[in-house]
Amino acid sequence: MSDVDRALHGTRTVAIAGGCHLVQRSSATVPSGAAGEAAARNSTQAMPTMTAPSLPRFPLTLLHLTDLHFGDPAGKGHYWNTESPDLQLAIHNQRGLLKSMIRDLRTQKLEPDLVFVTGDLLDKADPRGIPLAINFLAELTDQIELPRTRVVLIPGNHDVSRDPDLTKKYAAFGDIWTGFYGSLLPSFNPATPAHLRVERFDYTSDLGVEVVGFNSCEELDDSTNQEHGSVKTGQRDRAEDLLMASEGKNLFRIALMHHHLERPEGSIRHDYSVMDDAAAMIEWLASHRFQLALHGHQHVDWDSIRIVDGWTIAIVAGASAGVANYGRVEWNLPLGYQVIVLDEATSGRRIRREYNPQRREWTAAGRGAAEKMLRFGPELTRAGFVKGPESADGGGDISIERAKSRTGGLRAHAAGPGNVTLKHIDVERDIIASTGVRDPKA
Repeated sequence: MSDVDRALHGTRTVAIAGGCHLVQRSSATVPSGAAGEAAARNSTQAMPTMTAPSLPRFPLTLLHLTDLHFGDPAGKGHYWNTESPDLQLAIHNQRGLLKSMIRDLRTQKLEPDLVFVTGDLLDKADPRGIPLAINFLAELTDQIELPRTRVVLIPGNHDVSRDPDLTKKYAAFGDIWTGFYGSLLPSFNPATPAHLRVERFDYTSDLGVEVVGFNSCEELDDSTNQEHGSVKTGQRDRAEDLLMASEGKNLFRIALMHHHLERPEGSIRHDYSVMDDAAAMIEWLASHRFQLALHGHQHVDWDSIRIVDGWTIAIVAGASAGVANYGRVEWNLPLGYQVIVLDEATSGRRIRREYNPQRREWTAAGRGAAEKMLRFGPELTRAGFVKGPESADGGGDISIERAKSRTGGLRAHAAGPGNVTLKHIDVERDIIASTGVRDPKA
């Protein structure tokens, strides 16, 4: 057996043919309690990559799907099974979720480099949705001609049972994981303690990107009426161990979780289960230089730009791409998905798409701009520059003039000591709020 074969079948860091993608996770049985934590921490050393590290390759196109809610094929509970106007048509005229989405991506000339699914693949942990979820993911990657290792899955509250038996709690999600990835990634271990269920996907050699998938369902428990997600110190410590493998490589870092980091402003929905430790998680993400955080959960798409101690992170939520009316109608929420284009290390675009059931196709999303600008990385300094090695002007910094062209319109308002939340309106206000300097050319 070769070293690569051994890696595929036993170690924590797996080299995958076609780009040396690495995923770090536990493939062996992990005992519970302190022994399990010690065993996991003792196996965090990454196998050396087989290619030299590279800087991020831009532009990069990210397809973000969330809250698909696959369930009983014959029962209500999934828009694409029983409640879609599509089903009133002859079968050869039905597009469904997959066909309509593929058609929309091609029409928009969007070719994803990575696909992120941020939880709730299932509806109420219904095992009958497992083959639907696997088939959807498999056909999606076939249609867009993307390796399955370019898809990142994390669990949502509907993927997790409330069974106190740890081996049963994540069993349904594990079946989807194993059914989709097969032998490409280490098999899913349902006995891994919840606070150690952190995955790191390393796309260093071909994309210059690393993705960390968190388990924000770690403390969901009916017995304690705990319904809010969380990513607490155990997971963050575990993630720090995994991130040591990329230290000094200047990769573009993306975090995935299911539950909310913030409460969307201006929405008529009020039942947001923002993570218990959301503020601490945002600070941790910024301190570890994550540029982008994606999540789902309450079926509302929105974005927020946060600056924490000089670092800007874009927090982006996705609408549900498939939940039935029970999860949308009360709040007049459309089905949706989004594509994020990373134009460079400090800016990108969020392309919002929503489903029109009358036209039976995806269209530009309403309730705001269908395409919104994102910014991330170092914030503007008082001298009027963005700190960073990306630019040739300003001694390695990016001038206000360049920042204006990158960010589009932005406005800032205070969100607590050291933090600034940015909304899309006015560039000059953003520059003044971030730097204290008025741009005479604005």
